[in-house]
Amino acid sequence: MASNPDTLVQAKEAVAKARNYLADLMQVPADHLLLEEVEPSSDDQFWTITFSYAPVAGSPLQEVLRGKTYKTVKIDAVTGEFESLKIRQL
Repeated sequence: MASNPDTLVQAKEAVAKARNYLADLMQVPADHLLLEEVEPSSDDQFWTITFSYAPVAGSPLQEVLRGKTYKTVKIDAVTGEFESLKIRQL
């Protein structure tokens, strides 16, 4: 990121925030989320972070989701706030 690193959320912090948000929202244990990609936006305003996970055995999602699911979380690089969650198509 080209901007002042003291005023921006760094990659590790953005990943931690995204992991916690996704785990809470999707009811998936945080340690089941595998980090796939981390990328700053071209204007350094956002972090785009992709995780994959398999449904937890015995969960209602196991019947619906077969194999790995990929989710992309967008975090504001200035405030550290959640911006969006999308399904990542391969």
